[in-house]
Amino acid sequence: MVVAFCLLWASAFAVDPLRRLEGCGLGLEALQLALLVQPEVVPEAGGVARVTGDAVIAEGVRGHPGALLSGWAEGARDGVLAGLVGSSTVAGVAELALRVYAVLGDDVIEWAGCGGKVWLLQSLRSGPRPPGDAPAAPLPVAGTRVPGRPAVPGTAAGPLVACAPHERAARDCRGAIVLVDRPVPGLAPLLFGARGVISRAGAAGSHLAGVARSLGVPMVVGCRPDAVTGPDPAAGAWFATINGGTGEVVLARQ
Repeated sequence: MVVAFCLLWASAFAVDPLRRLEGCGLGLEALQLALLVQPEVVPEAGGVARVTGDAVIAEGVRGHPGALLSGWAEGARDGVLAGLVGSSTVAGVAELALRVYAVLGDDVIEWAGCGGKVWLLQSLRSGPRPPGDAPAAPLPVAGTRVPGRPAVPGTAAGPLVACAPHERAARDCRGAIVLVDRPVPGLAPLLFGARGVISRAGAAGSHLAGVARSLGVPMVVGCRPDAVTGPDPAAGAWFATINGGTGEVVLARQ
């Protein structure tokens, strides 16, 4: 507790807060600090839930949800999730998500299950649904179809460029469909120039998918186009069309 308070106090004298005080014409005496003390939650399960219309889509893992949120773990859904964490936990997640949506308008929550209760870790409001998106309709383009799982609704097309986190500065992904191993947070800068994202693994509830959703960048997870394109699709001049609402990917040579 003493360490946490010391860190909070020190943060008030960082560059940004001091600049804001100066910009407002205020002195140090105007600073006010708040410290929230809450019980530590050791999750038995956790994940993400999203309100879509009258339904709730929940995704989760056993134990701490950090691996799912950071893109390293696959999330279970529907009956698989109920078998993994218990149907009562899934029902509690759905009830919590609907309550948050009704009170705050936030349609996405991060949750943790512990001691028979479902705890709210964070809530946020996802970006608007991309205009003209029809997730139930197949892509009306010719090419080789590769299955995937839906992550972020929307359709997009562009050259397929594979990229790893350490290569993000070396490869030009502007206007491309970016192919990554996992939706890890370090790839977020790519989303500001990419048309869409395909991740070979990872979960739709990852933080990277949340960033893509807020920017309106369609995303598919659990898709491996390498079997068609080889390890470097750019070398073969492959073009990809994706539907993030269905998980559909169509590949063709440019």
